[in-house]
Amino acid sequence: MARKINKRKIIYLILFFVSIFFFCIDIFLIYNHVDINKRKKDSFISNYTESSAIDYQINLAENEYITNENLGSSNSYILKYTDNINFHLIYNYLSSNNITTTANYEIYIIISGKYKSSTDNGEEIYTKKIPLESGSINSISNAITINKEVQVDINNYNKILSDLQKDIKLPMTGDLTLYLDVNTEDEEGNEINSYRQTVVVSLLSEIYTVEAATNEPITNSIYSDNLEINYFYLTGLGLAFLILTFVSLILIKEILEKKIPRGLKEVKKYLKVYDDYIVNTKTKIDEEKYKVVNITEFKELLTLAINNNTSIMYYSFQNKSTFYIIIDDNLYKYVIDHRG
Repeated sequence: MARKINKRKIIYLILFFVSIFFFCIDIFLIYNHVDINKRKKDSFISNYTESSAIDYQINLAENEYITNENLGSSNSYILKYTDNINFHLIYNYLSSNNITTTANYEIYIIISGKYKSSTDNGEEIYTKKIPLESGSINSISNAITINKEVQVDINNYNKILSDLQKDIKLPMTGDLTLYLDVNTEDEEGNEINSYRQTVVVSLLSEIYTVEAATNEPITNSIYSDNLEINYFYLTGLGLAFLILTFVSLILIKEILEKKIPRGLKEVKKYLKVYDDYIVNTKTKIDEEKYKVVNITEFKELLTLAINNNTSIMYYSFQNKSTFYIIIDDNLYKYVIDHRG
């Protein structure tokens, strides 16, 4: 005997494979969109080189010993013979590819005073920042050059720390640090790099030194930082992912679940819900002894049983379930076809 084909399950199976097909496409589209943008983000744009240099001239105050008006770079100098120091700051930026770049620069001084202990590294007790100049320069032909001269009145800054030392009556050491800070950005305002050049002048001493930091040229690479993810697009794909997952789970349930006829489901429901009122029996009643009354709804039979304080008898035979009660000579019954 050929097994009966369940057409409904075949339809469910076809729909399941269709859902899985679109489910896979949806996952691929999500992955592909994110992956493409990640590769764009990490793609090479350009190499660039940064370099800087600091030169200075000591401008002398009038004195009877040194006739030169200024002195070039040396090791140490006499504070009382110094009028001011003229610093020449140079910064160069050069990229390998033609990209729009902006250099935001700031030149400033920080003077600091430290408590002079038995070691040279004392605790800082005073610091002050003095801005000198700032601005922005755009690249021309892949290059940026910052060429600035600033004049520093070293005696004025030394006096600030000297007066403080007299007030607090503590031994102190002092420094004046000149900074050139440069932050480079692309045309969208994303930071490329931060660069700093410094020169330190010692204070609170008759003899002072000038020490410029040695910065070797630095070469780096620029990579794209644009992650252009379309979140509206991804949200739509995400919703499709959830819907397809939900549909697939329902279809799996329908495919694997053994189909129970509606009539048999109804019988199981009554046996479970109204178990206190129902008595199971395997004996089929002889209906010829009674006047048979067919009931069209189970609730009507239940009402009769409750009103007459009697139980509902139940038996099943040949794909049919019969619920009945006997009142006097009357047989009230409700029959359910399992296949219905």
